[in-house]
Amino acid sequence: MTSFLLTSLNLLLLYRGTLTIPPGYSISMPKKVLVEINHCTDVPCMFTTPERYSKSSAPFYIYWFKSIRKRYYLVWINMWVPGYLMVTNDLRQKAEITNFKLIGDPKNGDCSFSIANAQPVDSGKYYMRIDKGSGFRYAFESSAPQHHVNPQIVVRDSPQIKVIQVCKYDQNSTTTCSCAFHSWPPPEIQWYMNHQHLTEKNISDNIRIKASTQGNTCTSSLYLLGNTLNSAMITCRAINPIGFSNLKTLSIPATKVKKQENVQVATILLGTFVSILILIACLYFFSG
Repeated sequence: MTSFLLTSLNLLLLYRGTLTIPPGYSISMPKKVLVEINHCTDVPCMFTTPERYSKSSAPFYIYWFKSIRKRYYLVWINMWVPGYLMVTNDLRQKAEITNFKLIGDPKNGDCSFSIANAQPVDSGKYYMRIDKGSGFRYAFESSAPQHHVNPQIVVRDSPQIKVIQVCKYDQNSTTTCSCAFHSWPPPEIQWYMNHQHLTEKNISDNIRIKASTQGNTCTSSLYLLGNTLNSAMITCRAINPIGFSNLKTLSIPATKVKKQENVQVATILLGTFVSILILIACLYFFSG
């Protein structure tokens, strides 16, 4: 009867949020870590466990997982867990070598790690698991009652060219120029005409700019209405808080007017050639 009352009381306290299960677990570290691409960084981390952990003489293992929609098999404890193992001090796991390295001693509550030569693939959220034998295992996940911190790694890079599309005409005599760049954070694409930055203040009625962003890639198109701008020099570049790309010049094709002029010239040359042939034929006829 007493056990039933205690269980009911615990459930009531848990429902009201006044009871934390299990107690004694905490982790302290940055919620977000920013690192530039190809650079290195240390991620500081400290954690605590219940007092009973100190009574176990078993080795203290920690595992850092990247939170992805896959599962990883922990061989020695026969358990499937979510994520991909990035680094651990448990040599029994024979984990793949990554650019992550443990730099803290878990015996002292230090779960710090470093990232070498950071790449965009390293961006994401991570969580830590600990293991000190049966009955001494725990995952510091944000879904736990304590809402533990799951750090987010953000690898930032300067804008890199993805696609440069040569300007082209359509049937409505509109020139369309397109540029695409990718970086993190996503870049902003700027357009220049004859070295002048096109902005809302100086843009004319016959110019339109449309941009879209998907993931870390930004695509922008410049629309020039009519054939009057065929002599302009069009350039684009991308910029974000990390840096900017070099200016990229897009070539403008010959206008339809030019094509008509070329046809007229060809017609004149053909007419001249035919006239010469007729003249030669007449001379040959009369000379005979």
